[in-house]
Amino acid sequence: MNTMPDKSWKAFERRLALDRLDGKRTGPTYKEDVESKYFSLEAKLLKSLPKMMQKAYEQAVKNCPAGKFPVVIAKEKGRNDGNAFVLMNYVDWNAIASAYEWFWNEPE
Repeated sequence: MNTMPDKSWKAFERRLALDRLDGKRTGPTYKEDVESKYFSLEAKLLKSLPKMMQKAYEQAVKNCPAGKFPVVIAKEKGRNDGNAFVLMNYVDWNAIASAYEWFWNEPE
């Protein structure tokens, strides 16, 4: 049987789905790339991130005290604060998301 190699963006979505509790890759025909009970993930595999985002995150890491998560919150000037974006690394986000899912799934 001749199988085609997996596209890197599909493999990225699969890895995200495996990392999430009860997560699954929905494929290109659905509205979200990866779904789980509490999160709807849109996965983007980019050639590179904008330099401003990289520099802002490096500054957050540099200034972050031990035991805390470095997070960047950025928005466009003139836009509502509710439209700001949150940027953090995947390992930290996954730890927080897993704790959130554990908390809401904890047996009574």
